[in-house]
Amino acid sequence: MINHLSVSCITTYQTCPRMFEFQYIKKAMGLPSKALDIGKYVHEGIELFNSKKDWETILKKKVLVKMNDENVETFRLVRRIVKAYERNPIEGETVQNEVKCEFVLENSTGEKIPLPFLGFIDRMTKRGIVEYKTTGEDYTQEKVDTSLQATIYSYFFYKITNEYPQDITYWIANKKEVMKKDDYIPQILITCRSQADVDSCFQEVKSVYDMIIENKFDVNVGDSCYWCSYRQLCSKK
Repeated sequence: MINHLSVSCITTYQTCPRMFEFQYIKKAMGLPSKALDIGKYVHEGIELFNSKKDWETILKKKVLVKMNDENVETFRLVRRIVKAYERNPIEGETVQNEVKCEFVLENSTGEKIPLPFLGFIDRMTKRGIVEYKTTGEDYTQEKVDTSLQATIYSYFFYKITNEYPQDITYWIANKKEVMKKDDYIPQILITCRSQADVDSCFQEVKSVYDMIIENKFDVNVGDSCYWCSYRQLCSKK
C-alpha cells in the first residue's frame, strides 16, 4: 500500500484507477515517457537560470550523454523553452527554488486525511507560488482556476508561511509553438486559492483516498488508454 499521497497520484486515480494500481501499488515498469524527461530538464534549466548558473552548458552535458538524433532533438526543444523563460522570466523576490513539502491535509473543521501529501513547489516568492509547465496545447484560465495542484500547493504555502499565497503563477510553454517562433512568448496565467477551496478539495481527495483503501482499481476505458504507460499490461488495452 502507498505511504503518502501526491497531486499526481490523485489525478492518476481520477483518470484511471487501474493505471494508478500499476504505477503506485504494483510499481510496474511502464513505457518510457519523453514528455516527462523534457519537463524534468526544463525545470532544471529554469532553476539553474534563476540561480544565475550556466544552465545551457550543464544541461547540454546531461542531455547529450549519448549523441543521437533523439537526444539532440530533446536538447533543442529544452534549450528553446528555457531561452523563452530567459526572455520572459517571472519577476519577484525568490524565497526558495524547488521547495519539498510534506504535510497532512486538514480542513477547517480539523478533519484529516491519514496519509501525508508530498509535493515540490517549483518556486516560492514572497507573494506566492510559481509553477513551470511544458504542454502540447495551451492552458485555459479555467484549467488553472480548477487545478488540484494549485489548491494543494496553496495549502503547502499556508503551512509554511501561515498565510495563503497572494497569487499562484503558471508559466506555460507550448512545445509545438516554441519550435515555430524564435521570439515565442509563453502563457502566463494567474490564479489564487482560499481556505474554502482547500475544504472543497479535501472532500475530493478523501473520496479518492477511500477508494484506494478499499482496493477499487477498475479500468476507465477512454482516450487516456492511447497514451497510458501501462497499456501493454492492461487487459482492456
